[in-house]
Amino acid sequence: MSSIPTSSLLPSAPAHAVRTPLTEPTERSIDARVHALSKVREKLEGDIGCFLTGISDVTLEVAHLVPPVANPKKEDEAAVINHLTTVLGITRRGRQAFTLESEENLIQLYPPYHQHLAVYGSFALTLSEDSLRAVIELLKATNQRWEASTERYPEFPPCREIGWSDPALLCVKYEMILLVPSHFLLEGQPLVALESDRPRTYRLWSVSGRELRHWQEPDSAPYPPFCYSSRKSRDKTVNPFLLLINAESKLTHHRKLYGFSGLTDHQRRLVDLTLEAYELVCYRPPLFEAKRAEGMYKPVDPNAATDQTERNVYEDEDYDEDEHSEDDGLSPEEAHGILAKMHDSNTTLEERKDLTLEFLFGRKCEFFKFFLAFLVGQASLKVGICRTAPRPLPTWLPGFGNIEVD
Repeated sequence: MSSIPTSSLLPSAPAHAVRTPLTEPTERSIDARVHALSKVREKLEGDIGCFLTGISDVTLEVAHLVPPVANPKKEDEAAVINHLTTVLGITRRGRQAFTLESEENLIQLYPPYHQHLAVYGSFALTLSEDSLRAVIELLKATNQRWEASTERYPEFPPCREIGWSDPALLCVKYEMILLVPSHFLLEGQPLVALESDRPRTYRLWSVSGRELRHWQEPDSAPYPPFCYSSRKSRDKTVNPFLLLINAESKLTHHRKLYGFSGLTDHQRRLVDLTLEAYELVCYRPPLFEAKRAEGMYKPVDPNAATDQTERNVYEDEDYDEDEHSEDDGLSPEEAHGILAKMHDSNTTLEERKDLTLEFLFGRKCEFFKFFLAFLVGQASLKVGICRTAPRPLPTWLPGFGNIEVD
């Protein structure tokens, strides 16, 4: 009987993963790669080690949650970034600052696990059950507010605003869904994972009953929820919405080839919650989607002249470039987003103050906040010396009202 080639036993690579043959590296190329990796790892300070196992190693590779475009053109990458930042509104750093190399889109993985995730799709990374349920509730409430704000401003529907300070996004834990156990680990082969950081202790795991369980303890609980990433800056923290996009691609690929019938009950719950959360991430209100179909919110043309950028994005014939410079002014989208927040009953008085300054002075608002604080301080000093009655701030500033200087 003829033998079956080993390669035919492996699952096909997901559509977005493209493997190219590597040439023999030169000493110069090795030095350049090591230098580039070192710079990226400095950006990911706070990661204990491998995102999946916590193991620290000099060979760790940087993985993208939303992968870079293959053979990228500037306009292709701009379209991906625009979809994540403006259309879906799921990035922390905003339309101008986010790129696919931003820290929130990056994790570190031990090289074999990186290949299993990106090329073979033998497992998927998602949020824990508790985190998934909390994020689903957050997205449902966020999408309801988003739809209501688009109905309030149908001509310029604002983008989605994620409450990044919500506890559901501050204390996220993650889990793995083992999709092809026999390809991820051979029978009896252990996986080493960090169990405690202080002191550093490790535990062995192996595949048993389609799940990772304690080494030689087949009846033990599956691999628990984990978090080996604690980056100091909040805008560099792993983005759970980008992770959900990555997980959906792996799950869709697996369902197409093998289906979900072989998964355990625990894995199936994670799959169902992940796909539900993904649908909420991709949701767009009808009015917003209609305006997007008409050409609003389209990506910036990277080949266009700088002084034409805002005109190309919004196609506003009456747009005054002197009033809205690229550095200091607000775009129509940003202005309407600010107005929507100011009309939101949940917006606090302090937030209304900041929104008013931002609406009036654009990106120069930080200077005017300082200037206004200086004037208030001077007025307070004079009031203390002269013992005069408190004086109200100008009432023409919307959102401030009759605020007294004491």
